[in-house]
Parts: sequence; C-alpha cells; structure tokens
Amino acid sequence: MPISQQKIESIYIVKLKSLKGLSVDFSEKPLVAIMGVNGAGKSTILHTLACCYKPDHSARKDYKFTEFFIPNTYALWNDSDFTIKYSYRDGARVYENIEKHYQKRERWTPRYSNRPERYVSYWGISSCVPVIEADNAKSFVTLSLCEQEDPISNKILEACKFVLDIPYERLAICRNTSHKEYLGVMREPIGYCTSLSMGAGEQRVFKILSEAYRCPKYALLLIDEIDLLLHDNALRRLVQKLYEI
Repeated sequence: MPISQQKIESIYIVKLKSLKGLSVDFSEKPLVAIMGVNGAGKSTILHTLACCYKPDHSARKDYKFTEFFIPNTYALWNDSDFTIKYSYRDGARVYENIEKHYQKRERWTPRYSNRPERYVSYWGISSCVPVIEADNAKSFVTLSLCEQEDPISNKILEACKFVLDIPYERLAICRNTSHKEYLGVMREPIGYCTSLSMGAGEQRVFKILSEAYRCPKYALLLIDEIDLLLHDNALRRLVQKLYEI
C-alpha cells in the first residue's frame, strides 16, 4: 500500500541563514500561516520544507537545497543544521514523530535519495508573474479551445468565482499552434478571456486553487507571499477556501 497520512509535526532550526534556535510546531492544524516582518525568515522556512522530501511516484519537481541556498563567495551554508519531525501511515502501521536531521558541512546530508518521499508543491514569487510578461509571443496568437467540464475543473471554477467575486461561467484550456497551454475562462458579457489578458492576481488564484484541488491527499502545498496581488477581501476568501479544501 502507498504511504499516506503524511504530516510535518515540527521543525527545529539550530541555524539556517539568519534563523537560530527556532522551533515551529505544525501539528495542530492542516493549514498553517507564517507571519512576520520583512527579513524575519518566513520564506527560508518554506524553502527548507520544500527540500525535506524527495518526489513521490508522480512526475514532480525535485526541490533541492542548492536551488534556495546557492553557495557563493560570501555564503557556503556550511553551518546549516535543522531537524524535522514527521508522521505517516504505511499500510496498517502508523509512524509518529519520526526525526530527520539535515545539515551541511561540505555537502547537504542526508543524500537527496535518502529523504522521505512525498508530493510537494512550492509556489514562490515567480508564480506571480503574469503570462503576458513571461510569454515570448509578440504577434497574433492562434488558439484552439478545449472546455474543461470534469468535476474537479468545475470545483476550481466555483472556488475562483467565490474568491475573486467574478461571474465566471466556464473553464477551458487554450493551446497555440506549438501546443503551449493558456488558461481560458468565459465571462459574460466579455466572452472568453485567456491568461494572456487576465490580471496577475487573478491568474495566481487559479494556479493555487487548481493545484489545491488536483494534488493528492496529504500533499505538502507551500505558498510564499500568498497576499501578493490580492485585495484584502479576496485574500480572506482564498484562505477560507484553502482551509475548506
């Protein structure tokens, strides 16, 4: 049977970037917000958690410490040291408060292949960049449209309607002649609107909720700067919807 009911109970950081002697408890709720002033280390904690697991059987990005802690002339990160406690179920057996110690001397340990396995999804600041700023298209784009009417797509559409307070009617995937995909949504009386013309905050809400609905149970979903680009009311509704999911 596959491993299930995965959960990070806590993390204790001896030293990591500017964080020293920090303990964070995640055990009480399935949805946790980390808040603090600029430079307090919020993103550092999320980056760290993203790297604690190796990808499961699904095709997932393998987040490695060198992606977030790049060695350079002034920082080799050789004094990094932290421990996570995690729990999981394997068949009939439940394993609780298992400790995994990570550190860097000459290289990060344990080896990446020896990390526990889990579906991890990290959404950083780069997910805030709107398609129109990241796309290379500079002329007319020919698109074919495929409406998404499966149950999960309908849930995503309804959730985005609730969060953004916009009367979407249908969700679609649009593909150009090179098979590149763009989000498409039907809005009356505008008609179909693609991610080439949607607002940055609007696009990010669709990305986050799509991942939240489509990722497997007990996935670890990490969202950095969740409040970026969002009106206060939309942010409150997004957090409410994530808690429901």
